Amino acid sequence: MNLENLQPPTIGSWPAKLEARFQKSAQGRTELVRCHHSGPLRIQRLFHDQNLAHCYILHPPGGVVSGDSLALDFNARSGSKVLVTTPASGKVYRARKTQPLQRQSQTITVGEDAFFALLPQDNIAFDGAQALNTTRIELAKSSVFMGWEQWSLGRPYGGYDFKTGRLRQALNIHRDGQPLLHEALDFTPEMLTNLAVLNGATSFAAFWWCAPDLLPLDELRKLIKRSSVQSAATQISPGLICARLAAREADYLRETLESIFFLAGSHSLQRPVSSPRIWRT
Repeated sequence: MNLENLQPPTIGSWPAKLEARFQKSAQGRTELVRCHHSGPLRIQRLFHDQNLAHCYILHPPGGVVSGDSLALDFNARSGSKVLVTTPASGKVYRARKTQPLQRQSQTITVGEDAFFALLPQDNIAFDGAQALNTTRIELAKSSVFMGWEQWSLGRPYGGYDFKTGRLRQALNIHRDGQPLLHEALDFTPEMLTNLAVLNGATSFAAFWWCAPDLLPLDELRKLIKRSSVQSAATQISPGLICARLAAREADYLRETLESIFFLAGSHSLQRPVSSPRIWRT
């Protein structure tokens, strides 16, 4: 399914683009060496956890409406180490009656011996949203990538259930030009109660971990088994793990995802990692 060609941008949309390049300095720290933006997307200055740069993506409107599009392009050059996150929940509001798509696309290139973690805070799709999210990841032979997406459909505790709307996602991961994973997901309100899909959960998440060597699947399974969320983890190939989680409470998902990051980040960087400070503000 080619989700990119579903619908062209509409007149009156507010497009935003961000291009960022990261490079390892002579001192061993990762620095932002190029940042080009148009529209309401910015990068706050980098914070560092030793040699790992924490990069905060700012989208001042705080959400997308009908016709909006966000396009992000990241390149982590050889030896650099980057963690990208956001300062708050993303929001996809109710679409107009003509239902133009609300788009976000991400392209990530990770060079040799580089590490890239895409760990945004959660997204909320309001009733009537028409969201399309696409992500393409290009990995070198020795690079490491981990990333997650967490979504909540509607705001049930405020009485705003997800009764209409649609959330479509596409993910493509390649290593050294060869496909590792292609998937396309299509969420509708009926899936909230479907026993084979969300089974009453309104929040769900996926976590992907790609590395050039064998990953500790058993450790990850033990960790998520101790949590209070519905979860499963699969080793798609020796260097690719995918975990999926669902819960009625978004906070429970977030706690489990952070625990996964501590495990995966420490394993990949061979040292304990710290969470971005913005997650505590």
